[in-house]
Amino acid sequence: MILFTMSFRNLIRHWRKSLSTLFTITIGLTSLIIFAGYNTSIQYSLETAFVRSFGHLQIQHSDFLVYGKGNPTKYSIKDYEKVINALKSNDELAKMTTVVTGHLSTSGIANYTFNDATRTVWVNGFNVQDKIKMQVWNPNNLRLPKIDAWPADFKENDITIGSGLALVLRMCDLLPKDYPVPCEPEITSSAPSNLEQARLPDDIIDLTSESPINSGKRLIDLLITTQSGMPNIGRLEVIGIEKQSSRELDDIYVGMDLSLLQSLVLYDEAPIATSIIIQLNKTEYMDRARVLINDILKDQFPDQSLTIKDFYSIQPIYLQIVDMFNGIFGFILVIILIVVTFTVSNTINMSVMDRINDIGTTRALGLTKNGVRMLFIMEGTILGIFGSFVAIIFSLCVTFFINKAEMTWFPPGVVNPQLIIINLWTDYEIILLSIFLMIAISIFASILPAQRASKMTIIKALKHL
Repeated sequence: MILFTMSFRNLIRHWRKSLSTLFTITIGLTSLIIFAGYNTSIQYSLETAFVRSFGHLQIQHSDFLVYGKGNPTKYSIKDYEKVINALKSNDELAKMTTVVTGHLSTSGIANYTFNDATRTVWVNGFNVQDKIKMQVWNPNNLRLPKIDAWPADFKENDITIGSGLALVLRMCDLLPKDYPVPCEPEITSSAPSNLEQARLPDDIIDLTSESPINSGKRLIDLLITTQSGMPNIGRLEVIGIEKQSSRELDDIYVGMDLSLLQSLVLYDEAPIATSIIIQLNKTEYMDRARVLINDILKDQFPDQSLTIKDFYSIQPIYLQIVDMFNGIFGFILVIILIVVTFTVSNTINMSVMDRINDIGTTRALGLTKNGVRMLFIMEGTILGIFGSFVAIIFSLCVTFFINKAEMTWFPPGVVNPQLIIINLWTDYEIILLSIFLMIAISIFASILPAQRASKMTIIKALKHL
């Protein structure tokens, strides 16, 4: 207690040096805490966006990711409904899951006659009610915009498209007013005349009988290859946009009800799915859920070559962004620790030089070498602890103003703007580690000057009187 009192009085006595050191520690630790919270916010927001779109786990044919885009139906899951029922019948797995649903995807060509615009697309079929459930997943309680692309009373031929595809097809009325790329509709086509229709086959005349221009609906013609290799075309109504988590998918995305896509691809054949999506209550359940699913597939469906993919492997951009920000955080941590080390060491070293007379006097009064050493180490410890305390208060104030500002940013390759929300309490382990490192660095930086002070002899120190 005596050492603490003496150290504290010495810091007050040399308040200018102490204040500059406290300022360095406070700013450095505040920067670490704010960036740690920001880093966690990025991970949670990206994780939420990807899990809402792709689920935590997907069951696929083992070669689907390699060859599936060339021939999705060939690398599909046969009797996928039996697989879903088997997953839902497992009591332990059922408690972990939010949604277990089939998903069918294939390539196609979309044409919007109103603007005479054509684009190759990636068509996705899903159970719409399950899709709506997936889009409300938010275990981290993030402030996210509500997704209402699919109304409760959707019709059989209703579809949604990505915002990037809406821009290419010039469906400008679907895009929000604050969309970053300007969009201007361009009418280049008109309904076919009677003479033109007379030269066409009957099935084509039936297809073009409802003009996208005169109907008042946003109708696109979607060309899809069936499972047997024959082309099939359908005229479908676009009811809204559904922004996707990645820009590449958003530029080609078409979404529709699973039964509609199956009718276009399969005709009267048995229904299939290219993947089964499993969305869990929490991301922490992924490892255990993977084990349970793997056991079910091996025991009940050994004849199918199925594999389990997580959303990390389906969307590798997630780990790329997370690793990038973790690297930035590590770089900032090293720089700040180096600056704090030299600042504290310089402050304690200057304090030793200014107090040579005091060192000689206290040594003459009976203070041991170890007592002198601990005196200066205690000063560094006090600076580290008090600077950390001030940094926490300052971080809470800065966090409050950042969250109130509701700023957004666009991660690399991501379409939806991510709200910058810093929640310090969700990443308390990193914050506690940063505080511990700051105090430890303050103590470490004090050891060398304290050792130098303890080696001074009484006679040498008193020569300065």
